[in-house]
Parts: sequence; C-alpha cells; structure tokens
Amino acid sequence: MSATNSTNLRIPEIMRTEVNVDFAKIFDFTFQGMAERDNNVGAGELINVRGFNELSGDAEVMSDGGTYSTNSVSTYKDIGVILHRIKKFGAEDLGNIVSGQDATGAIRRMIARYFAKQAAARFIDVLTGVFASSGPLTTTNRSAVYVDTATPGDRIKLTPSVAANAAAKIGDNMLDMGIWLMHSATYATLLAAGYLETNTNLSAYGFEGGQVKMFMGKPILVSDTLPVTTGSNCDSYRTYFCAKGSLYFGIQKDINPEYSRDTNKIDIISTDMHFCPHVRGCAWATTANPADATLKLGTSWSLAYSAATQVRVVAIDHNI
Repeated sequence: MSATNSTNLRIPEIMRTEVNVDFAKIFDFTFQGMAERDNNVGAGELINVRGFNELSGDAEVMSDGGTYSTNSVSTYKDIGVILHRIKKFGAEDLGNIVSGQDATGAIRRMIARYFAKQAAARFIDVLTGVFASSGPLTTTNRSAVYVDTATPGDRIKLTPSVAANAAAKIGDNMLDMGIWLMHSATYATLLAAGYLETNTNLSAYGFEGGQVKMFMGKPILVSDTLPVTTGSNCDSYRTYFCAKGSLYFGIQKDINPEYSRDTNKIDIISTDMHFCPHVRGCAWATTANPADATLKLGTSWSLAYSAATQVRVVAIDHNI
C-alpha cells in the first residue's frame, strides 16, 4: 500500500476558512477583547482608523430664550500601517505533520498557531515603538520603577501598589483598564507572591470553559515576546495594562494557505496574511510595509489623540 504524503494534499477553500476560524479561537489579543478586530480594511498600504476626540468644555446654563454656542465633534487622524507577511513551509516541515490520520487538520492548526504568534509579536513591536525613548507615550503613559541594583531587597517588583500608581498616569481613564499583558517571569513572580486569583466565571471574558488567572481583578495575557532589557546587575521587565479595545486589529486579507511543488519536486505550503496591528491614538509616521524592527522605533509613531491620557494603555518597567 502506498503511503499518503504531502504531495497528496490539496488546500481547498474550506481549509482556508478553517484556518482562520482556528486563528480567531487562539489569538488571545482579540479573543479576550484587548484588540478590536476590523474585517473591512480596504486596499492600500495605510489605513485611517476611525476615531473621535473626547468632548470637552463645560455645559452651558439653559434658560428661556437663551442662545448657546456650538462645539464641533472633532476627529483625529489615526493612521495604521498594513503588514504583508508570508511564510513557506517545505518538505521537512510537512513530513512532521502529515504522518497522522488527520493531515489536513494538523496543517491547519500549525498555520493558525504560527500566525497567532506572529500577530501577537507584531502587536508587541508596535507597543515597544510607541513607548520607546522617542515614542509618543514614553513620558506620559510609562511608569519606570526599575532599579539596576545588585541588592535584591532594593529591587522594585510589580505589585498592586506599583500597578495602581502606574495606572494613575492616565487619570480617570484608568477606570477603563481591563487586561494585563506580561512576561512569564513576571507572571511566575506574582503567582509565587500570592497576588493572583483564579476566576472560573469566564462568560464576561469571552471564554466558554476553563479558568483564567487574574491580577487586581483583571485577566492576564502572557507572552515572552515582551521586551526584557539587560542591566548591569539585573534585568528590566515590561508589563502593559490595557483597556479592552485599546488596540486595533485590521484584517486586509485573512490567512491564505496554498499548496505547490517547486522544480525540485519539494512540497511547499505557502501562507500569507495582510493585517494592521495598531494602538489606538498613535499614528504611523513612516514607510509602507515596514520591517519588524521599524515598528519598534519611537520615531515611527506620533500622537493622534489630543491628549496622551486618552490612550488607554500604560507601560510599567519593573524588576523581577
């Protein structure tokens, strides 16, 4: 009996649909609501992320026969950039996943997991950029409590007190904050210190079953893609505290897997995705389809909101 190998596989339209369904299920940034997904991004390299500045000014005293001034509702020019990303998996990669009974399902899950990690990493690149030394949020929305010291007792770790002081950087907008994004080392430290609680009432957080860990009553996302800065005596870790919907995830073209064979008869699955990872209120200020490293530059971003406190994201640099 001849064996089934990757040359027998085809990628029908139904598999493309299933890949994107799997992606939506496992991509935590949208699954837990930190990033708002927009499936209606049109053609082009840059997109205008719709948004309005907050209303301001005191209300006027209303009286019979009175006349009142009219204030305009102003929009902000919030510009996001489309990333065009592709990955090709060759015969060696495929050989590891087609040996089971459900070869198509294995490939589908592999692709979904890969692009979920890629999308999360690009969001963190964008956050790194807007909070970089020359970025639009570094002096307003960032709390730097890290101390480069050889004395463990002098190091300032993430605690409820440190977190509360950081959230206060954006004033009463801190009440909107709803989710943590932290490194696994930070998560482990909080867990060991007894600061985390377990919540099994998950309907409010987009889950159908299981449990989620909470810090200060808010759910946690964990990613080791978060920046760790090496110091002379100890490392600095970055944690983000975000409001739900504070990030924007624009989809110009969903994950598109295609099967092919090259001239050397090597089996290849080529996958591409075209998307926009964005922090609401921070406008892209440079070239189209940038490299990952360009996303991390503070000079690549400018403030779109009238005030930085309207950006519902806070960064905390702390010890571990």
